[in-house]
Amino acid sequence: MGALEGAWALAHGSLTELSEQNIIDCSVPYGNHGCQGGNMYNSFLYVVSNDGVDTADSYPFKGKQQSCSFSSNGL
Repeated sequence: MGALEGAWALAHGSLTELSEQNIIDCSVPYGNHGCQGGNMYNSFLYVVSNDGVDTADSYPFKGKQQSCSFSSNGL
């Protein structure tokens, strides 16, 4: 998430914390494995395919994999 947060900060002039939980819950169809691991490439594929990722405030970290509840209200 740090790479995406850094890219967002460079493009928009402000640092925004993005949701790790969003990636954990929703990127399994892109080859990641929830709390069991994944990789940056698959996470980026998920973000690009869904036109964004939620902020940490809108999709907070829970510490366990749950059902995907992505909302396009994120970034």
